Amino acid sequence: MWDEDRDIAYIAMKHEILAGEAVRQVVAEDVVLDYDDSGRLLGLELMNAGTRLPAELRL
Repeated sequence: MWDEDRDIAYIAMKHEILAGEAVRQVVAEDVVLDYDDSGRLLGLELMNAGTRLPAELRL
């Protein structure tokens, strides 16, 4: 999912992430990784996505 106004993309590793399921975030330059309480990656948030992702991935 790409928010064109904010230029942020979220790439989920599962179909539905429930509220409160992401209990830990790791923040790096322009990337936030969301993990559940078992340490499994739930998704990643990518800042400046318009310049980093190919057009076909900006949905």
